Amino acid sequence: MMSNGPVPTGADELLFSYTPDGKKEEAPAEPAALAAWKVLVADDEAQVHAATAYALRHATICDRRVELLHAYSAAEALDVLNQHPDVAVVLLDAVMEAPQAGLSIVPRIREELRMREVRIVLRTGQPGMAPEMNAIRDYDIDDYRSKADLTQSGLYAALTSAIRGFRQQREGLELYRHVLDCTNEIVFMFDPADFRLIYANHGATRHVAWRRGADPVERMFGGVFPALPREVLQSAIRSGGTEVVETDLLCDDGNRLPVEVRLESIPQRPGVGATVLAVARDLSARRRADAEKRDFLSLVSHELRTPLASVYGALDLLVNHPLEIDGAADLLSSAYDSCGSLLRLADDMLDVAKIDANRMAFRFQFVDIAVLVPEAVEALMPLAASKGVELKTSLAQASAVASVDADRFVQVLNNLLANAIRHAPPATTVEVQLRTDLYGVSVSVVDHGAGVPESFEPRLFERFARGEDSKGGSGLGLSICESLCDGMGGRIWHDRTEGGGATFSVWFPVVEAANGNAPNPASGRAA
Repeated sequence: MMSNGPVPTGADELLFSYTPDGKKEEAPAEPAALAAWKVLVADDEAQVHAATAYALRHATICDRRVELLHAYSAAEALDVLNQHPDVAVVLLDAVMEAPQAGLSIVPRIREELRMREVRIVLRTGQPGMAPEMNAIRDYDIDDYRSKADLTQSGLYAALTSAIRGFRQQREGLELYRHVLDCTNEIVFMFDPADFRLIYANHGATRHVAWRRGADPVERMFGGVFPALPREVLQSAIRSGGTEVVETDLLCDDGNRLPVEVRLESIPQRPGVGATVLAVARDLSARRRADAEKRDFLSLVSHELRTPLASVYGALDLLVNHPLEIDGAADLLSSAYDSCGSLLRLADDMLDVAKIDANRMAFRFQFVDIAVLVPEAVEALMPLAASKGVELKTSLAQASAVASVDADRFVQVLNNLLANAIRHAPPATTVEVQLRTDLYGVSVSVVDHGAGVPESFEPRLFERFARGEDSKGGSGLGLSICESLCDGMGGRIWHDRTEGGGATFSVWFPVVEAANGNAPNPASGRAA
């Protein structure tokens, strides 16, 4: 118990043998405005709280002031810690409302609240109720002090040592978290006892809204990986080894992200409970690549085998029965067309390979788009005639100069025209429109066919994308067109044609031809 005597002046006087006299003193100048160290005083004696506050009234430790929080029972101490997860030190009375009431909350602070960094200094006025050796051996405390021996300078020294330990551990943990936040992986940590989520790095919080410092009970691990079998988790925990499994990450927007989860059990060690580390790798790109491979195999099976069979059959008849075949010219024509299909497919696949390797070369020059458009339309006239489709051009300007690769521009326009002709009903018109504005020139190919189904529009420019009503083609054309337009500084897009059909447009920035580089009207290319 504390006496009512005068305040001692010696630094080594017993801290808990006097009561402050209530005199106010001028506080020294405050150091730099850093967040104060939070120190919880958990003791059932009001005099202890008052004496501690008096002793530390001007204390500055590691360039920060000390902010005291107060609790008068074990239950109240837990409530304060739950509300202040950044407490640095707990000055904990071993005996409060019940024998060993203070000691009993130490495991709850470490395990239930998972406050691993906080330093716990056990203070007791009844050493017989909590012997030092037993307390240090059986409880995860950082220091043990008898109130009978604790002076003002002793309290300052104990608190300084505890805060330094807290700071070192916190800095180490922050460095560890920073490293995890800088990785591209999705990292979670959870408690193996009840699968509570206790940590999520920056990569994880892009998908799952979890705030560090929030109550760890708020999100269960099963809510993050709902399809992950509980047996896999339990196996990783029991074996203390590593388990790798593919599953889905449930994002806050309701979408599921395919991931590969590596589960690793981290055993319990002094001051740190057992933890399970879950590192998830986004499999979306791999899944897309796998889908492209499947589509490619399907393409090879269909688009290559069919024309090859036609060529092989025609040549077989001509080789084995050269004088007996009527309609040999038709067979040769069919073989010729099939070879053309194979060559176009090979060209498309070579273009894709160049695009992937960033080796697509462009020969930029000033060209007159108004000259190139009629040339491209003229080249597709035979195909349009065979389908009963009329081709028309509508040029709003007599000249529209842009810096592009003329051959690649024509390749894009030919692809859009061929697609439009294939999908246009007989006796309809496919129109090519050229428009200019202050910034660029646009060319639109308009057909009046069935149009692009709304459900297919998001995949329109993906590789190997072919709608249910696809009329031939490899599914690579529009993807290549998009890459070519990007490479030439332009863009491509799709609109619905009024009254039905599809409109595909490309746009390139216009330029003023410099002296000596004026476009040649005869070819559309720079002289």
